Amino acid sequence: MKRFNRILRYFFHRQSNPFLYTILVVILGATIPVFADSTLAISPERVSLEPGESQTFSARGYTGVLRWMAVKGNLSVARRAVRAWPGVTMDDAGQLEPLEGASVVYTAPEKWGTYSLAVIDEQAMAVAEIQVFDPDEAIVTIEILGGNRVLRIGDIRALSLQAWLADLSQRDYTLRADWKSSHPSIVTVNHEGVLTAWA
Repeated sequence: MKRFNRILRYFFHRQSNPFLYTILVVILGATIPVFADSTLAISPERVSLEPGESQTFSARGYTGVLRWMAVKGNLSVARRAVRAWPGVTMDDAGQLEPLEGASVVYTAPEKWGTYSLAVIDEQAMAVAEIQVFDPDEAIVTIEILGGNRVLRIGDIRALSLQAWLADLSQRDYTLRADWKSSHPSIVTVNHEGVLTAWA
């Protein structure tokens, strides 16, 4: 159980980056290697849900007992429902107890955002990414304006990201985008979508 509590604390800490390929976890003085190329896998690996919507997740290729955990949202295994944050129960001694079973039903929280659901066996951990979104805010299609240009060295051009949403409205998402250049030595792009040609 101590090992599970260490992994649980690590899981809470790494919510911002749930897809590392090889992880060496150092928590509370314990070193636990976790490898993403293990046979343990979670299905589905990614899912989009509306607030309050449920999804069944299952694990395959596992060794021994499975343990499930989620920071936000509700989990249930078979007929045993857990509503207490963070998706685990607590025994009489105050120790965290994970949910056990080959599959769980996850119910999304009411707050929009990106969440993670993890399953661990005796050797590894697998993580699923869950996007919770407002259906009226869901992006149906996007268009990058100003991107089809020939630039000379020193030229500066502004890109614009336009999004059409499920409610049929159009929004300017230029400042909400994470702009990156595949060849920054040739052309760079800043956080406002402004291109600068260098070579």
